[in-house]
Amino acid sequence: TSTSSYFNVVLSSASESSYSYSGNNGDYNTISNCKLRNGYYGVRFNGGGSTSPDYGNKISNCDLQGHYYYGIYTYYQRNNVLEYNSISNLTSTYAYGIYSYYSSASTINGNVVMPGNYGIYLYRENYFYTTSSSLVSNNMITNFNNTSYHYGIRVYYFCYNIKILHNTVRIAPSTTSYYYPALYLYYAYYPVIKNNIFINEGNNGILCYIY
Repeated sequence: TSTSSYFNVVLSSASESSYSYSGNNGDYNTISNCKLRNGYYGVRFNGGGSTSPDYGNKISNCDLQGHYYYGIYTYYQRNNVLEYNSISNLTSTYAYGIYSYYSSASTINGNVVMPGNYGIYLYRENYFYTTSSSLVSNNMITNFNNTSYHYGIRVYYFCYNIKILHNTVRIAPSTTSYYYPALYLYYAYYPVIKNNIFINEGNNGILCYIY
């Protein structure tokens, strides 16, 4: 139950002595139908950078609970699939449900996320593969444990070709700012946003698009 970042339930790292060492060290792994509990990360996959990402890793139908700061953290992944997982009871009020960092051609589908204050966070998605497309679909994000700041789906800083379809996001932040909407896009290129349900029970906006 330690909150140290050295404690991970499932970890793919290029070094036996470092939780964050980058390298193309694990392709086409499947984690399915597991109960994952506590630690700093529920699952962390480290790829090897823009020219040597991990390929084809899949996390599906897992029940993730009690992690301190990240439910699922992916770093330099390509063609990864995160689907039908339940992420809840994260202990930090600033915790991320799903964090995808410098990945490409991701599929994030059908997850139920109850985060600290970040539901799904995509950072520079498809930045190194700008013709690739990523899908965020059929996810439900609700029941934040941070009362002040809620980010439902955050697409941040030079992300390309992200389809955001059929998601349900409910937020209720007490802080009034455009910065905390159900969907936040910052320098997002060619997004497709269709058939979502965005609910904000606070006093700020539903969608913020900064370009």
